[in-house]
Amino acid sequence: MLTCAYRLSVKNIIGRSKGQSVVNSAAYISRTKLKDDEIGKTFDYSKNKSPAIAVEILTPIIAPVWAKDAESLWNQVQLAEYKQNAQFARPIELNLPHQLSTDEMLKLLIEFSKQEFIAQGMIAHIALHSPDVENGGDNRNYHAHLLLTLRAVNEQGFCGNKVREWNKKSLLNTWRENWAIACANKLRLLGHEQAAERWGYGHLTLKQQYKKAMERGDIEYAEQACNHEPTQHKGAIICALERKGIDSYVMQDREREKLDIEQTKTQEIDKLKKENRQLERKIQDNSRYRER
Repeated sequence: MLTCAYRLSVKNIIGRSKGQSVVNSAAYISRTKLKDDEIGKTFDYSKNKSPAIAVEILTPIIAPVWAKDAESLWNQVQLAEYKQNAQFARPIELNLPHQLSTDEMLKLLIEFSKQEFIAQGMIAHIALHSPDVENGGDNRNYHAHLLLTLRAVNEQGFCGNKVREWNKKSLLNTWRENWAIACANKLRLLGHEQAAERWGYGHLTLKQQYKKAMERGDIEYAEQACNHEPTQHKGAIICALERKGIDSYVMQDREREKLDIEQTKTQEIDKLKKENRQLERKIQDNSRYRER
């Protein structure tokens, strides 16, 4: 298979109103055993068949020492949030280039997290996972889970209001683009030029990726990796509507994206055919000239 494994997706924020425990989420991604002081329950994922390759908690220099301990960190996060609708953490999932060694993956992930999250004042709990091959997973699917804090931190702990700027869509787009660039640069440095080209445009829409692949002559990748129906998380309500035959905005967006890709594909193929015809005419003209 040729498909580029690029992915960086921000999941729904973990919060109390949904009955969620961020301590549980932290234990799950790190495959460890952590106690949630708020509900008096211990979550144990240490015997999970798919263990984490590496786990790190990255903090700003100003953060207190306890922020480096997962159980203390996330219990403090929940303690700082007293409202019933309180939000605890922003989860992110991303994939890493399988061409890298696990040490290179971890280093790349840490460098990216420090630049994009820690430098802005967040704390990042990151866990690098290997492919779940035993359950039929792709053996190239090296990925990472991240939990990001939502408040600024000082020497005493969390302070002030939540940083609303961290919720901006433009910031998410920046993270996605910068992750694509970081992976592409690392691959190029190690001599994986073709993989670097594919990863470098992974943050774009399928239509844009298809166009870029055709422009650089990577037709096989364009056909296999970019020319498919895009997926989008819909949620339970939208799924229920679509089961009843009611169109949703997700279905409409998907159809528009699919039509755009087909249109781009047709235009690019027509362009290639035209160039081939022009080339064939030049070859014929040169042949007739030599015969004279």
